[in-house]
Amino acid sequence: IKRCVRLVLMVSSGARVTIDRDYTMFVHLIAPGGKVVTQYDGMPRKNQMPTNMWKPGLSMADSILLSTEPLLPGSGYKLEFGWYDANTQERLHIVDANGQSIADAITVETFSVIE
Repeated sequence: IKRCVRLVLMVSSGARVTIDRDYTMFVHLIAPGGKVVTQYDGMPRKNQMPTNMWKPGLSMADSILLSTEPLLPGSGYKLEFGWYDANTQERLHIVDANGQSIADAITVETFSVIE
């Protein structure tokens, strides 16, 4: 029997302004050393809620399932989450409270995998 690891993420997203295009969400599970172990790319709610349909003030939760071969125990794993335009591959920028761009993804810094 082949074993695999399933990681379920709950993601909450929302819009402050009207969005004029469809963005694709990405989630990467990154191993120590920087290799992407597995990833998810898709529009919210299993492609049923494209971002151009979002209204300002709308907030929604989405579940993401990442599956991979068993991970080696250890520390240094990361999750990376963000949005991009599938037509241009350009990522949306994350801004701070002053409107300054600080990154193009949210990173859940290191966590450990135990047996």
